[in-house]
Order: sequence, then C-alpha cells, then structure tokens
Amino acid sequence: MDYAKTRLMADNKIGAFGDDFTVRYMTFGTYYPATDSYATHATSYAVKGLPLEFNNRDIDGTLVQAGDKRILLSALDSNGTALPALEKRANFDIIYECKVLNIINIVPLKPGGTTLLFKIQFRN
Repeated sequence: MDYAKTRLMADNKIGAFGDDFTVRYMTFGTYYPATDSYATHATSYAVKGLPLEFNNRDIDGTLVQAGDKRILLSALDSNGTALPALEKRANFDIIYECKVLNIINIVPLKPGGTTLLFKIQFRN
C-alpha cells in the first residue's frame, strides 16, 4: 500500500491545529586541533507539530516523568519535503518557542516504510 497520501493527510491535520517547530541538523566538517573543535554547518527545516500533555495514567516516574510533554511532529517540512530520519537522533535539535527541547524518546509512525509522523517525548 502507498502511504504517501496518508502522510500528506497527517501533515495537513497537524498543520491545521499545530504550532511551528524547527528541526536543525548539524553536520561536522574540518577538525581544528588548535581549538579541539570542528567546523559545523546547520540545516534547518520549518515543521508543524502538535504539542500534547501526557495523561496522568501515563506518568510512571521512570520512563515518563511529571512535566514531560509529547509532540506529534509532521514528517514533512513546510515545503512538503520528507524530513531525514529523526529516530536515529544524531546531531539534530528540535526548537519550539525559541527553546531547544530535551528529547527523551522518538518513535516514528512508519507503516510500509513511509514515515507518517514522529511521536516525540521531551522533558523541560
């Protein structure tokens, strides 16, 4: 089954009710031994996401703590381009309301190999 239309529908629903997020990927270039640092380059994507609270019954004090929140994040950026895989969690930030989120867990909703959205847990 082709899930491209389903992904577009999910993006439209999240876009209609969601907020603005930025996904920022960092790539590393030349290493500078004098400063023990790398040159970096950031690529940012404007994305819609739906911030949600956890239900009290979901808070176990270990995996989900009081104050944790979750986001349903579209798998498409504002141009309709699919985001690179977030579940690998390498060298990226998610920014919401000018704050870099402390990501705890990322679960892609990915039937048939097509990522429809990302379910993200973050902690303040």
